[in-house]
Amino acid sequence: DAASKIEERVLLTWLSPVVHIAQQTINIIIDNLLAGNRAQPKAQKLSSDAEHESHNHIEILIISLLRSLIVRLNVASEVRSTENSICTLQSLRSPWFQAVHEAALIQTILSGVHHSIRFRQRPDIIHANLSLLLTIARSEVGCNALLSNDLPQLIWLPLSSIKQGAPKEWIPVFVESLHLVTTLLRVGRQQALENAISFVALLQDQVLSFLSSKGSTTSNDYSIGVEFFLKENQIKLTSATASLVSLMMEYFKQWQLKHPTSLNNTYQSMCSLLHTSVCLLIRPSVLKMLIDQNNRNQDQNQGIGTGASMGNAAAEIQKARRRLSSKGATTIEDSYLCLDNGNNSGEPIS
Repeated sequence: DAASKIEERVLLTWLSPVVHIAQQTINIIIDNLLAGNRAQPKAQKLSSDAEHESHNHIEILIISLLRSLIVRLNVASEVRSTENSICTLQSLRSPWFQAVHEAALIQTILSGVHHSIRFRQRPDIIHANLSLLLTIARSEVGCNALLSNDLPQLIWLPLSSIKQGAPKEWIPVFVESLHLVTTLLRVGRQQALENAISFVALLQDQVLSFLSSKGSTTSNDYSIGVEFFLKENQIKLTSATASLVSLMMEYFKQWQLKHPTSLNNTYQSMCSLLHTSVCLLIRPSVLKMLIDQNNRNQDQNQGIGTGASMGNAAAEIQKARRRLSSKGATTIEDSYLCLDNGNNSGEPIS
């Protein structure tokens, strides 16, 4: 207990200066964006790659330092809470929240993310800020502070303008956004539901693309759907999206009342995703084929023969789909709204 108190005291002496520096850094970024001091896309990409490789970008390091301090303070606070048999309400509050609240840091971070997305600049900074917000959201007091802001207007609406075809640097931004919404809903529960529904409604096109491969929307072309499962970035997006949808299904009644279109479309995309996944399980040889092909593709000289292997995998998946379709309705024939009409128990659908 003494060691945890000493650690917490030392970390708190670091907290206020780091909060102040982080706030100044974000304000400088905002001022530069509003003043028009933005790099050209090619120059920015080269600069971003160099900074990422060197890990010496001062702005990201400052934000990462603040995130690490909050994580360590949360750990120290949990240790003290478990060691003390009786804890007051004040001791259960996150020790870092007072410094963050007094500096209005959350509002500053949200403003920085908003302007960076609006100008489509510095996805690395946006990702670092979202990671910091994700750390803050893991505590109840931090979650409440975040939900007291207009997140749909500040973040989700500007983010909805970034469609497919955007540079790959934006993929971590979408992944971290999905994690943030999921964490807010897990911690805030009913209080965070409206924010989650707004996220799915505003970014409906992106969410559906994260869940669905292009090959799953046609009856003949399965090769694109096979390649879908070989993309690491796509799998991260799909996993994060599926986790959010799974959590939101606990509130499907409210979701249906507020935005039934996104619910129905998301449900059908999830069915299609599960359908393809089950087909891969029915044909284990396809999984082995995909893994072997992916390993061979690590060497660019092995490009010849990719089309043939993909075609074989697609044919196997097509056979498995036909096998499933012969035993029941296809996912296109299913509708979440129709399913809900037959389920009056009000229990979540698993």
